[in-house]
Amino acid sequence: MLRLFTGILFLACSTLPAYAQLFGVSTIITEDQILVADVSDDESAKVFVFSHDPDLGWQHTGELVPSDPQPGTFFGYFLQAHGDHVFVGAPGPEAGTGAIYVFGRDPETGELTETAKITGSQEDHIGGATVFTDNLIVTGGMRGGSYVTVFEGSGSSWERTGSVSAEGLEDDAWFGAGLATGHERLYVGAPNANDGAGAVYVFSLLDMTQQGMLTAGDTALAALGTSLLPVNSSTLLAGAPGALINSAAASPPPPGAVVRFVHGDDGTWAEAGTMYGEGGEQLDLYGLSMTMDYSRLLVSAAATNQFQGKVYEFELGEVNDWTASDTLAPVGTRLFGLAMALEGDLLVITTRVVSNSGLGAAYVFRHTGGGWVQEAAIDSGREPPAPETAAIDMVPSDGPSECADSLAWQFGCSNVDLLAYLPISAVGGSEGITVADIWGWTDPETGREYALLGRSNGTSFIDITSPASPVYLGDLPMTEGSRANVWRDIKVYKNHVFVVADNAGEHGMQVFDLTQLRTVEDDLPATFQEIAVYDGIHSAHNIVINEETGYAFAVGTSGGGETCGGGLHMINIQDPRNPSFAGCFSHEGTGRGNTGYSHDAQCVVYHGPDTRYSDKEICLGSNETALSIADVTDKDNPVVVGSATYPNSSYAHQGWLTDDHRYFYMNDELDELSGNTVGTRTLIWDLTDLSDPLLVSEFTSENLATDHNLYIQGDVMYQANYKSGLRIFDISDRANPTMIGFFDTYPGSEDSPGFDGAWSSFPYFESGTIVVSSLREGLFVLKRQRLDI
Repeated sequence: MLRLFTGILFLACSTLPAYAQLFGVSTIITEDQILVADVSDDESAKVFVFSHDPDLGWQHTGELVPSDPQPGTFFGYFLQAHGDHVFVGAPGPEAGTGAIYVFGRDPETGELTETAKITGSQEDHIGGATVFTDNLIVTGGMRGGSYVTVFEGSGSSWERTGSVSAEGLEDDAWFGAGLATGHERLYVGAPNANDGAGAVYVFSLLDMTQQGMLTAGDTALAALGTSLLPVNSSTLLAGAPGALINSAAASPPPPGAVVRFVHGDDGTWAEAGTMYGEGGEQLDLYGLSMTMDYSRLLVSAAATNQFQGKVYEFELGEVNDWTASDTLAPVGTRLFGLAMALEGDLLVITTRVVSNSGLGAAYVFRHTGGGWVQEAAIDSGREPPAPETAAIDMVPSDGPSECADSLAWQFGCSNVDLLAYLPISAVGGSEGITVADIWGWTDPETGREYALLGRSNGTSFIDITSPASPVYLGDLPMTEGSRANVWRDIKVYKNHVFVVADNAGEHGMQVFDLTQLRTVEDDLPATFQEIAVYDGIHSAHNIVINEETGYAFAVGTSGGGETCGGGLHMINIQDPRNPSFAGCFSHEGTGRGNTGYSHDAQCVVYHGPDTRYSDKEICLGSNETALSIADVTDKDNPVVVGSATYPNSSYAHQGWLTDDHRYFYMNDELDELSGNTVGTRTLIWDLTDLSDPLLVSEFTSENLATDHNLYIQGDVMYQANYKSGLRIFDISDRANPTMIGFFDTYPGSEDSPGFDGAWSSFPYFESGTIVVSSLREGLFVLKRQRLDI
């Protein structure tokens, strides 16, 4: 059986929060055990051993630790079983610091114990990608070097015998970052060669002479050689996931791909085909890792679908053809497919998990007659780290605080006063709980104003009628049987609130009668119960409501029910207690998977300048890769009206119309983080012709923060921009917004790109009160000082 693992740590860390520990950088299956590395930048790195119990399933039964633990060695970067030994790589931070630890297995107990430590010279890079033959080890560094090092021996006894390099190699080619052997050949990947395009070098294992250099014909590819997989004596697969130093900031980023090279009878290699992922113009890391047995090939795309990740299975044909037969993409993951191991009918795929603060896990699958079935999710058992919060006192404010000298209490500001602040602990949240979307409701009978705040595990109701003295009334828990997650979205119609959650299992759409808040009296906070749960969907990223028509639109649906390709799942809510399915719309060709996935949308009865659509129900979707416009008046026959893409796109996220329906302001959530723009960018579309949206301006502020949700009221735009908090702009000159105020909900940061701070705002209360949700901080009740600027 042929196996190969490639887990490129520097790629993984570039797409994750600040790196400390990474469970799942490498994994192997050996002697009916699963080994998963927990790589760390301190001395706590280890390899977890899991064994299968017929009654209890997969259990943590041991750990491999080095005899001389040291910080920064990256112990566990590679794992390989060879004979009755397990080899663990620790590439270290620089030349001369790497090592390979050898663990021998006791023939009676099966226990693994360290028996040797292999080291090289002061110039060697070892302990990164590593491959074996019967009597040779060939090893490189974490980012390769100018050569790979060869050791000869067996068991626990190995001696350095030489090195292998390539002709004309650049200094920073990362030669040896990918390695494979097969059929008397050594394949060495140099993914940063050729200015980041990458290359694969072929050597004879008999005398280590170079036989060829392979490059891709598609010049858009990058990082060729990151993963390598010899299929047979004449076929090599080379992964080009497309994200290294020279290519990571490219726009659009290089497509992920797997290139097939074939060795001909004339002794030369030729490119014979290329498989691409679904990323389109988005980074997907297709080809980051590969594994196979005699009939199956699995390829990971660890960054596809906004870094959730996916693994593709192919059936290998007799003539080296492949036919896609299955995909694996569990919900709630990040970088699913970081590393893989395959042994018979057992498959292990490592990932990060959203619901446990991004800690790693290994998903265990077993192949049945009907395909792969998840058997377990195993992890390190570590508690999630305490979430990072802003540098503030996490206690309720003691009365209002006027913005003076750029400060309101402990928060930076301009032209915005703090009326009240409630930390998450004061609105129903416990340790580890975050907040997400926020909306508002004004009781039409009493005139009282309420903030409706989404938490990762429920919805909080706060009476803000006296905005300097808000009262937390109670909690609507998440749907029974669902799971907590970061995303919860809220909208209101006919005195009812509608709530969805993403990657939350069978959550559905909750419906709650807000008039119940009138009768909440002494026993606070109360625990409320929804009056209905619409189960036509399971999870959804957002809920959109057109209050004029009485229709809701769930977007970004997943996990079960009618997903509508992730597009508009249309629901009749005219009788709020009895929501019913009304139809689907997905704008094919948009979204990262080209299925019409909408991240967010706004649906209105149109009264703008394009009179062809007057009084029609028009939906504008922020569809990851494009702006989508649809006429959904006839729910049985919704139609595409138009679409548009834009330069340097990373992730079309959300947007809002001006009151006259002529302009649409849209944000891109990932362009600041990916380097596609320097400064918070807002895209301004002129919709005079709905079938042909015109991008009239790309407004870029001097602030560097990531933008999230924006809303418009008259000539004022309110942006919740994560680390820079609430930003308020005058848009009376539609193409040239001017900032007229701000309130920083996340002080102490440098307003850099990233996902901490203000999530959303609701600026539509008649009183002028503005409520803002801040991810780990809680609820802010604000008010502009002057309305004439």
